[in-house]
Amino acid sequence: MDAHFRPTQLQTSKVVEVDGIFIGAAVLLPNNKGWRFVAAHARAREADGITAPTLHDTQLVARRAFVASRLQEPRFACDEDKTAQIENPN
Repeated sequence: MDAHFRPTQLQTSKVVEVDGIFIGAAVLLPNNKGWRFVAAHARAREADGITAPTLHDTQLVARRAFVASRLQEPRFACDEDKTAQIENPN
């Protein structure tokens, strides 16, 4: 074995999902100092990297971020052009 090689300890993690959709993972911080959320879904990125003292709190924040992003109406650049055409058809 290489003298400089140090095996790393696997971190404990738990799946975070909403209605069966995998949105990321909660990872236990070293020395059991809380949990960090790692987003895997674009709609959960608002919560990516947050830390909380308990697994439940971490999952709750991540799920709320996912649901909140689902409630926001998506905006597209073409929407402004359509609105302008409706208001001023000439």
